[in-house]
Amino acid sequence: MNRLLVTEGRGSFKEIEYKCSKLGPNDVKVRSVLTGICRSDIDMMVGKFGPLPVHMSGHEGLGQVIKLGSNVNDVEVGEFVATRGEPAYADVYVAKHREFVVVPEAHPKYILEPIACGINCLTQPMSQVANWPEHPHILIIGSGFLAQVAYQAIRLLQMESASITVVGSHSLDRWKKLGKKLVTSCNELPKNKKYDVILDLATWGLDVFGSPLLANNGLYILAAEKHPQVVTSFASMIWGAATIICPSPRHEGFYSAMCYAATWVRRGILDVDGLWTQGYSRDTQWQQAFADGLHRPPNYSRGYLDWRQ
Repeated sequence: MNRLLVTEGRGSFKEIEYKCSKLGPNDVKVRSVLTGICRSDIDMMVGKFGPLPVHMSGHEGLGQVIKLGSNVNDVEVGEFVATRGEPAYADVYVAKHREFVVVPEAHPKYILEPIACGINCLTQPMSQVANWPEHPHILIIGSGFLAQVAYQAIRLLQMESASITVVGSHSLDRWKKLGKKLVTSCNELPKNKKYDVILDLATWGLDVFGSPLLANNGLYILAAEKHPQVVTSFASMIWGAATIICPSPRHEGFYSAMCYAATWVRRGILDVDGLWTQGYSRDTQWQQAFADGLHRPPNYSRGYLDWRQ
């Protein structure tokens, strides 16, 4: 039986039988090895949004190729691939064209979709904005996983002249390792300081839409849902001729972010050590995995299911 973990938004996941979609000529069929547990999966589990269709259950996949589409010639059966598409909570699933990249080994650091999300927070806006600032003042709101990846991506994308401020109070040891001191509260930001680019990765509080933080003709990158919802007239955004971009794996350029992630992790120039802190046996610990994702025990950063245990 090909099993799949799904949720109906009532506080838990359950196991059902899943029939794979048809293998297209440019697709590969993979057997799951590792699957990351995304915060969005947990939000869906507790009913904050969704639930999504069954075939979209689990999107942070790493699997081993077991069958090739007729046109596939850049990967071989037996190789490992990181996948963007769903359903990576299935034992076996189909990864579609430009939704997978080859990786050298089955290691948690090659669960690339969430890493690519952090990179895409920069690459998507850079591809969509004609006049990207030459020496940007960048404000990153949030200090979690995505913020850590995005901060490193700014330098790796050769924006050495960027001035970067990070607001957050989490993962202080990780930021110390990255050599960056955080501003722990928005109240500590310099008065009258304007930022050319604001990358908003926080679900909490600060209403950038109505704040004076964004410079005229500035870029606001909204990459996190807001709880509670933000109500705004957008007046300051309109007055300041702001550009608002919402980066997403659904963007056609996300594949490039996956390729960047694969290359940078393999070369060891993007530091992801310690970002995955807990693996769980797919067969015996999957319920605990989702419970920990919700309650986040001490020293927990990200968890993943392991089909090998």
